[in-house]
Amino acid sequence: MRYQYDWYQTESHVVINILIKKVKPENARIDIEDSTKLSCIAKLADDTAFSFILNLAHEVGKQHSLEDFAIQN
Repeated sequence: MRYQYDWYQTESHVVINILIKKVKPENARIDIEDSTKLSCIAKLADDTAFSFILNLAHEVGKQHSLEDFAIQN
């Protein structure tokens, strides 16, 4: 199944919108795999897994990268 997403990156922020219905915040995780790769893993309502990897335009530091992670239903 394909999901719609968009993203942009500035000098200080990476903003990603992934449109998936009915994902609970406790069932999703965002990680920085290296300084230029971001991954999202989520358990969907039907118990299947969603996995998304994004190659970033610029390096990000782990100490600042996940401060504002949030899931909105």
